[in-house]
Amino acid sequence: MSRDFWISFLEFSNNALIVTIVMGAGSILIYNLSRNLWDRVTRANSILLTCITIVSIMDGLIALDPKSDTVEIWLRLQWVGIAFVPAAIFHLADALLTTTGLVSRGRRRNVRRALYVLSAVIMLLATLSDLFIHDFTARPIPYMRVGPLFPVYAAYFITSAVVAYWLVWRARARCRTAKTYQRMDIILKVFLTPGIGLFPYSLLFDMVNRGHNFDVLIFRSASNLANTIVIVMLFSLAYPLAFFGTSKPDRVVKAEILQFSLRGTFTALVLLGVMLSTLRVSEILGLKSEDFVIVAVMGTVVLLQWLITVSLPLLEKWFVFTRNNIEGHKLRQISQRLLTRADIKQLEEAILAAACDLLRVDTAFLLTNTPDGLTIEHSVGSISAERAVESIQKSSSQNGRNSEHFYAYDDVIIGDDFWVFPLYANGDDSPLLGYMGIQARKMPPELSDGEKELEMELFHMLMDRAARLLADAQLQSQVFDVLDALMMQMDSLRLEGRVDKFGQIYQQPPTQQPQNLTEWAEWVHGALKDLWGGPKLADSELLQLNIVQQELEKNGSSPTRALQTILTRVIESLKPEGERSLLNNDWVLYNILEMRFVQGKKVGDVAPQLAMSEPNFYRKQKSAIEEVARQLWEMEKSYLETHQKNGNS
Repeated sequence: MSRDFWISFLEFSNNALIVTIVMGAGSILIYNLSRNLWDRVTRANSILLTCITIVSIMDGLIALDPKSDTVEIWLRLQWVGIAFVPAAIFHLADALLTTTGLVSRGRRRNVRRALYVLSAVIMLLATLSDLFIHDFTARPIPYMRVGPLFPVYAAYFITSAVVAYWLVWRARARCRTAKTYQRMDIILKVFLTPGIGLFPYSLLFDMVNRGHNFDVLIFRSASNLANTIVIVMLFSLAYPLAFFGTSKPDRVVKAEILQFSLRGTFTALVLLGVMLSTLRVSEILGLKSEDFVIVAVMGTVVLLQWLITVSLPLLEKWFVFTRNNIEGHKLRQISQRLLTRADIKQLEEAILAAACDLLRVDTAFLLTNTPDGLTIEHSVGSISAERAVESIQKSSSQNGRNSEHFYAYDDVIIGDDFWVFPLYANGDDSPLLGYMGIQARKMPPELSDGEKELEMELFHMLMDRAARLLADAQLQSQVFDVLDALMMQMDSLRLEGRVDKFGQIYQQPPTQQPQNLTEWAEWVHGALKDLWGGPKLADSELLQLNIVQQELEKNGSSPTRALQTILTRVIESLKPEGERSLLNNDWVLYNILEMRFVQGKKVGDVAPQLAMSEPNFYRKQKSAIEEVARQLWEMEKSYLETHQKNGNS
C-alpha cells in the first residue's frame, strides 16, 4: 500500500478518534453536571473535562475543512482549553487530597487561584497576540509556529503536572482501606494522561523539523496513538472519580454509569460509525447520501434502544448486581414488581369496566373493608360514594341477613339499584376484603343456558381478580409503610452526619431535630391545635426549624406567622385533584386537616360529616398529622442538604 493511502487512513482514523474524545468527554461532563456539582472533586473534574471538550471540538472543526480561512481562528481558540489544563490538573489533585482529610490551610487554595489567573492571562495572550503562537501554516498540516513565550507555558505545564502528581500520590498514601486505595491507585496511574494528550505537540514538531522536511506520516501516527491513549485513560479516570461527591451506594453509581454510557456515549459512537459508513456505501451504490443516512440513522436508533433494553438486565447482572450484591438485585426486582396506587387504580377500573361490559350495565364500584369501616375504593359510571355505602346497608337490611355470608352469584345481595357481592381472599371462611357492586339490570337480556353459564363464569373470574387485587393492595400498603419508616430512619442518619468513602465526616449545621417521626408528629399536632394563635404554637419546637427562619422576611419577621404559612401550605399540598368529596378515601387526610385545624371545627362536628365514628376519626387524624410531619421533615432535610453543599463549596 502506498504512503498516500496510509496518510489518508490515519487522517480518517484520527478524525474518528477526535469525535470519540468529544463525545466521551462531553458525556462525562454532562453526567457530572447532573450529579453533585457542589462536590469539589466533581467540580474540578468538570473543569478538566471542559478543557478536553473545547480542544477536541476545535480539532474536529479543523478536520472538517483544513484549508478554510477560519482554521487559524480554531487553532487560537484551542488555547481556551489548553491554557487552563495545568490549573485544572492541579485543582483536581488538590480536591482529591482534600477528600482524604488533608484540608488546605490556605497555601494550596492560594496557589490554585494564582494558577487560574495565570491560565487566564496565557489564554488571552495566545488568542489575541503572537507571544505564544504565530504564523499559521496550512501545509503539510494546519499548525501554528511557536512564539517567544511558548517555553514559559511548557515549563508551567510540566511544573503543574509534577506537583499535581505528587499531591495525588500523597492522597493515595492517606487511603487506609483496600477499596479506596485501589481506586486512588487507578487515578494515580492515569491522572496525567488526559492533560498530556492536550499538549500542543504540533508546535514541538515545528521546532524539531525546522529546516527539515515535515514527516506527515510520523505526525499522524503519533496523533492517533496519543488520541487512543487519551480515550482509554479518559474513561479509566472517569470511573473511579464517579464515586466522589455522592452518598449513593456503589451499586447505584455503577448502574447509573452503565445506563448513561450505553444510552449516551455508546449510542453516539455507533451512530457516528453508521453515518460515516453509509456515506461511503451510498457513493458505491450511487444513492443519494442524504436519504440513505437518514434512514440508516433512524433504524439504528430504534435498534440500539431495543438492544439496550433487552441486554441491560444481563449487563447489570454481570457488572452491578454480582454475587456479593444479591440484596441490591432483590431491591431492583421489588421496585419493578410493586404496584403503585395509580397502578392499582388502573387495574380496578379495568375490572369494573369489564364487569359493566359483561353484564351490559353502566355503573360498578369497589368498597374496601378496613378496621375504620367501609371506604370507597374505585367506581365507574355515575355512582357516588354516598350511594355506594347506603346500598350496602340498605341491601343488607332488605334481605334480612348478613352480607358477609354470601359469595355465590345466585346469592347476590339484592338492592333497589345495585347487586352487591362480598369479596374474600380465599373463600367464605377468610376475612372479608370488601364489596363489589354492580348496577341492577332492570330488563335482563334473553340468553341461552350456555350463555348464562358463561356469563356467570366470567363474572366469577372478575370477582376473584378484584378480591386478589384488594388483598395485594393491602399487603403492598404494609410494604410501603415499612419502606417509609426505613427511609425516614436513613434520612435521619444523613441529617446527623455523613461519612464519605474516604472516612471524612461532614457535620451538618446544628439544629434541633426529633429522634423519630412520632416525636416530630407530636410537635406538629401541638402547633396545629393552636394554628391561629395560642401557647402551643408560640412555644412550638418547630419555630427553630431552618425552613421557618427562612420564611421570616415574608411574614413580617414573625416566627408564628411563618410557621402558620408553612403548615397551611403543607395541608394544601395534600389536597387531591378534582371535586371535593367528604366520603372519598383520597380526600380523607385533607378533609380532616382542613376541617379540624384550618376551620377549627370540633371532632364531634367533623366526624359525622365524614361518616366516621370518633375512634375511627382519631386514627385517621393521627395518619394525617404524621403525613404533615413527613412533609416538614422532607422540607427541612432539603434545606440542610443545600446548606451543606454551600458550605463545602
